[in-house]
This record gives sequence, C-alpha cells and structure tokens, in this order.
Amino acid sequence: MKNIYGVLLLLNINLAYSQKTPFISHITQTLVKDIGDDVEMACSTVYSKEFNVLWVKVAKDQIDESIVLSSGSTVIVNDPRVTLMSEINPDGSRYILQIHDIQEIDASIYRCEVMIGLNNKISADTELLVRRSPFIYDNSTRSLVVVEGHSVQLECFAGGYPTPRILWKRPNNAILSIGISMYRGNILKIPAIQKEDRGTYYCIAENGVGKGTRRRISIEVKFPPVITVLQTRVGQAVLHDTFLECHVEAYPPPAIVWMYNGVQLSNNQNYLISEFATADDKIDMNLKIMKIINHLYGDYICRASNILGTTETTITRQYYHSALLSVKINRQIKLLFFSSYSSLPTPESNSIALTPARKINENTENTETVGYSQKTPFIPPITQTLVRDIGGEVDLDCSTKHFLEFNVLWFKVTKDEIDTSILLSSGSTLIVKDPRVSLVTEIKQDSSRFIIHINDIQEDDASIYRCDLITGFNTEISYYTELLVRRPPFIYDNSTKSLVVEEGQSVQLACFAGGYPTPRIFWRKPNNAILILGNILKIPAIQKEDRGTYYCIAENGVGKGTRRRISIEVEFPPVVTVLQTKVGQAVNYDVYLECHVESNPPPALIWMFNGVQLSNNKHYLISDFATADDKIDSSLQIIKIKNYLYGDYICKAANNLGTAEITITVFETVLPQCPPVC
Repeated sequence: MKNIYGVLLLLNINLAYSQKTPFISHITQTLVKDIGDDVEMACSTVYSKEFNVLWVKVAKDQIDESIVLSSGSTVIVNDPRVTLMSEINPDGSRYILQIHDIQEIDASIYRCEVMIGLNNKISADTELLVRRSPFIYDNSTRSLVVVEGHSVQLECFAGGYPTPRILWKRPNNAILSIGISMYRGNILKIPAIQKEDRGTYYCIAENGVGKGTRRRISIEVKFPPVITVLQTRVGQAVLHDTFLECHVEAYPPPAIVWMYNGVQLSNNQNYLISEFATADDKIDMNLKIMKIINHLYGDYICRASNILGTTETTITRQYYHSALLSVKINRQIKLLFFSSYSSLPTPESNSIALTPARKINENTENTETVGYSQKTPFIPPITQTLVRDIGGEVDLDCSTKHFLEFNVLWFKVTKDEIDTSILLSSGSTLIVKDPRVSLVTEIKQDSSRFIIHINDIQEDDASIYRCDLITGFNTEISYYTELLVRRPPFIYDNSTKSLVVEEGQSVQLACFAGGYPTPRIFWRKPNNAILILGNILKIPAIQKEDRGTYYCIAENGVGKGTRRRISIEVEFPPVVTVLQTKVGQAVNYDVYLECHVESNPPPALIWMFNGVQLSNNKHYLISDFATADDKIDSSLQIIKIKNYLYGDYICKAANNLGTAEITITVFETVLPQCPPVC
C-alpha cells in the first residue's frame, strides 16, 4: 500500500513540474555597435526544455515580416557570419546568438520566442543599433530659383545613427536672414527673401561618426536691375578722355545701354563701350568718351532692364577748366617725305615737316637742294595711316609725277628693324608670292598710280609700307604709310599667374597686353570697382584680407576684351575667434561651444579641458567643418553636462607659422538656456 502511495506522489510531482509555464528570465539589452564589430545577444529561459526556442530578426518597417535565425540549438539562416551557442538544462537554458563582422543592414529588432503551442508563444525583444555616419536624404531641398519677396523654405533630412544633428550655415559664416550665423533644425524659413539672401547655403549633418556630411544648396533670386555709380557728376577738360562707370546688379541678366540726348550709343570714333561681368548677377558697364569736345558734354544715362523691370541713372558730364591746364594740339602725320639719308620719325614726335628731296653729288661735299619743277620726279602725299579689321581688305596707293625714266618700288618694312624690308613690287611687276596680294597700275605720261591691294588681311600684315621712286644709283624718293590691323586684346604669358606669399611681404602683380588699338589695362577684385589703372598693381605689405582672386582686364573696343584670373594665397598663422567667451547651461542639458579659425596652411585644431586634449566619447562630441579654403568652424558639444564638467574650455589651433588659442568659460545656470535646448 505504501508503494502505491509513493508512486502516486511521484506522478503528481512530475505532473506538476510538466505543467509549469515557461518564461524568459533575461534578454540582452539594446546594443550599439560599429560596422565590422562582433555582437552577442543572449536569451535565458526557464522551464523551456520541452519547448522550441527561436531567434527571429524582425523587420523595422513591417513587424509581420521576420526571418527565423535559429530553432533550438540549430542555426536556420544561411549566413556564415551567424552562429549560435546554447546551454540547455532542466531548470533553465541560454541561447546566445552571435553575429560577426556587423554590417549596417544588421541593425534591427531581434526577438527570442518560446513556442508553447500552435497559437501560443512568449517572446522578448532586444535591439541592435549600428553606428553609421550621417547621410542626407534625396527629398531634401536642392537648388532654387525664386522671385524677390517670396517666402522660401529650405528642408534638410538626414539619416544615420546616432540621429544626426542638422544645422544651416552660409560660406564664411555670413549672417543668415534670421540674424544669426548658424541655425539648428531641419527647416530654414526665409519669410520674404531679398537679393542679399541669394547665394550658397549649407545643410550640415553631424552625429559624431565620421566627419559628417553637407549639402550645398544654391538660391538664385530674381530681381529688377539696381544701378549704382561712383559719381553722378564728372568733370573733364576739352580734348581729354573721360571714363564713366555704372555698376548693375540684376537677375536675370539685364540688357544695358548708354544713352545720350535720347540716342543709344555704340562704339565709334567718339565712344568706347565695354562690359565686364564681375559675378553671375553683377555687371560693370564702362563708357569711354575719347578726347571729349564741346558738343559731347551733358547728361549720359546708364539704363538696365530685365523681365522684372527697368532702372536708369544719369551721369552729368561737365566742362572742366583750370588756369593751370594748357592743351597743345599737334597733328601727327604718319606720312613723310625725306631723302635717303633721312630717318623715320620716332614715336615721341608730335609733328613731321615734309622736306624736299636732295640731289647727291658724290664728288663734292656740297649738297644742292633741288626745288620741284615739271621735270623733277616726285611722289605727292599718299594714303594716310590705314586701320583695318582682320579679314578685311586694303589699297595702298602711291602716285608719282614725271617718273617714266625711273623705277617705282613697294616695300613692306618690318617694325623692329627699319632697314629690313620685303620687296612687294617693281614697276608693273608683282614680286611677292602671296595669293592675297595684287598690284594695280595706271601709267600715264605725267602721273601714274601703283596700288598694292591686300585681301583677307591678317594680323601679320600690320606694318609700315614704303613707296620708293629710284632716281639714281644712290638716291631715291620715299614715302611711308602704315597699316594698322585691329585685334582684340590678349594678355602676354609673362604676366603674373598665381602666387603664394607670406603675410607682410611686398607683392607686385604685372599684366602686359597686346592688340590694336593699344589695350587699356585695369585691375579689380570680384564684386568690386576698379582698383587701379595700369600694368602694375603693388601691394606693399600684403595682409590675409588681401588674399583671393584678382582680375587683370584688357580692353580696346575690339571684341569683348579679355582678362586673366590671378589667385593670391597668403600664408598666415591661425586667428581664433568665438561668438561668446562665457556660456551658461543647466545641469543635464547639452552645451554647444564654437570657435572659428582662419589659417593658412590649414591648422591642427584641438579642444582642451583642465590641460587634457578632448576626444569624442560619452561626454563630448567634436566636429570640424571647413567653410572656406582657409576657414574652419570647430564645434564642441558637451552631452548632458555634469557638475564636474563646468569650467574653462580652450580651442587651440597651430600651423607652421604660429599658434593661437581662446578660452570659453562654461558656467552653471538654474534654468536651461534657449537655444539650443528649446
């Protein structure tokens, strides 16, 4: 009887044990890992020996989609990176899921499930988070074109883990339309955009993983023309050149004209108009009045128009007289008549007198001047200096009197060496072999003409041409004419290119240009008026503010002119600035410190606290952002500041030219400061 009760008691105990409900006693908490790391996720169960235990990867977006990784002690998923360790005991078991060489796609919720029946199970979840450097989504704003006065909203959305911090900046820390240089948040609103707000904006995403990322957003603002002039009244004396300038801002680009007495001006013998774009929406319009005379004084209008409107401004050209001003007018004549022993006029000559030919007697020292008579051969004044365009044609006309007994020659004389010449024709015979050159002659008893015709004029045809009437073995009568060929300006290779200099050094920029007419050379910087006229721009002791782009511009009224872009890079030691030297915040709130560094070469940049160099960890997040080639913003985020983290923080920058640092004191406040926390 006792044995029967013992058996029943044992059966009751076993039955009671088998009916106990299994449960999950422990599961690993949320894990944060880097790409390439290994991870272990453990699930501990009690009373689960008779039941199947699963590890499942749950999709984040649709909770019903899941991937079974393991069942009991067996790995189900076919991935060599996934392994399983199991410890199965009557009272409790552990199932450890291992993932090696973690990838971004492994970030998910992982579920441990105990399958009790067909419609019954218990589960517990853990989450694997994988750090990823920030990236900006494609639905963020790209470039915009808007009309002035419209409302504009820039949007920037970023992914990555930890969740990125979004901030907005402009190049060189320019002030945003909302009055600050940096704005935090996904959306930047500009209620009524102005033309001054156009340009580049940066959406910057940072989360302490990698160097962060940014998107460049360009805003083009359409606005009607705005015209400014340096002077509205300009004086000049008669027969002197005058330069008028108007500076136009407009988008879309405007049509710009100069007007005088209701008539639109164009390039001619009185005016030279040149246009130069200093930026995408800025244009300088120059008007040169050449050797102004009385009837050209008055009001000149610079007018600009685009689809949004028309604007104009008036510059009054005044007569200027000074008792100290003396104007001497000399007419320079390029044609001259001289003996074979004469020489060509020098460029400094203001006038040339025509002299009769001389008859040379080699057996005597005396020279007898022979006056003109009906029987004495001579050349009447021939064609004056001629100016032609490339591709045009020209006639060089030489007329002679009483020449029948003598020969007439045409020469092309090189400019550099006056004695070197090319014989073009002799009498009625064309000597030079060039299909572009022909000779036309009209020979009569008392007077004849010898015309050299040149087709398809090229730049090399520009020269002095000489007509010779050979009167004897050692005597000749000569007349000269000059052919000038218009050519757009060009800048010689011996002009300055880019420079790298140290701050404080003397700098000289040189610019030399060719072309005809002789180009006018001037210097300017982007978005600025003319710096100086002339070939040489001197900067006695260059400063870092002088770095950047300079333009040498050459204009002569032929074509659109030309320019050379010269970049000056100035090396200088770091300069560190901050917006605030004292920053307050309450305990357990984030603190944001910023320092702005200018330096060339680029500096090594660090943050210090209590003599220790800081790095990214659970207390600090450091990020650097280059706003220009030689400007860097460095940000230090103190995460949920504690009492022992208040004090002096040092931003230090160093390059091979020096070191600079600045201190920001962080102090405790009772209430949290806004921004950044609100």
